[in-house]
Amino acid sequence: QNSGGRYSQRKKIGKHTQNQDGDITNTNSDCEWFIDKISIECKFYKELSFWNFITGAQYGIVKFWKQTIDQSNNASKIPLAIIKQNNKPTLMITDKTLFKIFNNNFQIEPKFKIINNIRILYIYKFDDITGNVDPNTFRKIDRKSVV
Repeated sequence: QNSGGRYSQRKKIGKHTQNQDGDITNTNSDCEWFIDKISIECKFYKELSFWNFITGAQYGIVKFWKQTIDQSNNASKIPLAIIKQNNKPTLMITDKTLFKIFNNNFQIEPKFKIINNIRILYIYKFDDITGNVDPNTFRKIDRKSVV
């Protein structure tokens, strides 16, 4: 059972799982603040379509993003979705908070943006983040700037 599944199953029976709300949990104290502030959801799709954001269809990636938002809101954290499709690059979807960190500290621009109701989604290639974000610099980011 993945960490997200563990959280969901325990929540269903009324149990609280401390520091656990998304699909990824922390095992390194250097990264504890990151997991304390960010709720990470992961999903693999055979086919990934962003058209659902345009058509308003409430399934696929739209449903997954809604789940990511709900989970992060319940935990009072920043939403981060990591998605993968067969034979395509892994993508990250987040909102303005991580966008500001990536942009201001690492000059990484998203591949594209989607305006979804009142929220702007920023879409990145996962490799652009992991290949350009220096962990030592990331650790030094003022934790208070990550609301």
